[in-house]
Amino acid sequence: GTQMESKIAFVPSQHSFASVPRRLLGQLPRIGAGEPVALRLCWTSGGERREAVVGWGGGVAAGDALELPSALAEALGLSSVRAVHVCHASSLPLAVRATLAPESPEDWALVSGGAARLEETALTQLNVLTAGTRVPLWLDGAACAWLRVSELHAADGPVAAARLASGSELHIAPPVAAAATGGGGGGGDGGDSGGGSFVARLEQAPRGWPPLALGLSAAAMAARRISPGDLVLLYARGAGAAGSSAAAARGAA
Repeated sequence: GTQMESKIAFVPSQHSFASVPRRLLGQLPRIGAGEPVALRLCWTSGGERREAVVGWGGGVAAGDALELPSALAEALGLSSVRAVHVCHASSLPLAVRATLAPESPEDWALVSGGAARLEETALTQLNVLTAGTRVPLWLDGAACAWLRVSELHAADGPVAAARLASGSELHIAPPVAAAATGGGGGGGDGGDSGGGSFVARLEQAPRGWPPLALGLSAAAMAARRISPGDLVLLYARGAGAAGSSAAAARGAA
């Protein structure tokens, strides 16, 4: 697709979706029917041309810069970059299987202990993966687990980058230290695949969660720079709850 230059800004977020400035929206496809949309970012660092693929969930940036979650920018090596070229990554295949490895025993403890949660919420945090890159995932409030993508497979074989959707499988194995001590965790619906590894089959929406519609007045939406169809993150604390939980809803006029 056509490349567009944009400054980038970093924002604290517990997901890996970019937010696009309004001036670039006309160059991107509309979000619809659950189809993942990916952006290809290109930049120069140390005299070398680099690129990365990030997901877009329909979010609109508050200013004129492409907004990236701080953890995602760290994972992609973009923390010191000030501008990138952006285009729609239109030819990414759909991932059938992705193999990931937690970076530490602590990261393994988080993902193995929250396998079912991972299946239910991963698609609310990211919709693309690139082989060889790091991925942050939030599974228990503010606790972030870091994983590295070692392999990606589409229906016809290995690929360098791919979209994620309902039914994509994440094959997660423990770090060497955890595996050596027998530190295996529970599995998701895919079950334990041996040696402590497990398979998480991604779901489009959390099991048993009713659809959530967010009603805002036109004035409230304008004040917060929210447009119909934008992805909105909600943080709620129930009475007596031990921590906060996050949910995603589509903005409605």
